[in-house]
Amino acid sequence: MKNWTFTHTLVAIISMLGTLFLLVHLYSPEGYLKDTLKTGTLRSSNLSGKLLIAKQGSPFKDSIVVQVVHRYSSHPVEITLLDITALKSIDPFNFDAIFLIYRWEARNPPEAIQAFVKQHVKLKSKIVVLTTSWNGLEKMEGLDAITGASIGSDVSMFSDNIIKELDRLLYVEN
Repeated sequence: MKNWTFTHTLVAIISMLGTLFLLVHLYSPEGYLKDTLKTGTLRSSNLSGKLLIAKQGSPFKDSIVVQVVHRYSSHPVEITLLDITALKSIDPFNFDAIFLIYRWEARNPPEAIQAFVKQHVKLKSKIVVLTTSWNGLEKMEGLDAITGASIGSDVSMFSDNIIKELDRLLYVEN
């Protein structure tokens, strides 16, 4: 142990920090959610309802999407999940309900959301929106929305409200 130098100590510390980082990254709930929330169609066949979920990723928003997807996993609902940037390539007339979940950015909704809603304003009765912002109050003018700050303990409350609205549009009963 007499030859243990500063270099050896530094290498040992960096190795331990690297191992710790990898363990936290691989086993964190956020890492798990990213793997479970890949975009695409979760069911495809002749089902009674079609739900489009367009989202921005974050641990809070992903937690809500997981609960929404879980709700309809035992119902005859086809779910298409995509990032909000892919909205421009979607025909919303193919869906019974549309769930938009995004973060308010610099006094505006994301451009993809703004363009989608403007282009399909006649469909706003089948759109359910959750807008998150620092103060929990921001939303698009002329569009009903559930609003709030991204507080982890509120996930169930937001999910329940969103699911109620989606159930109504998808004609799903408990």
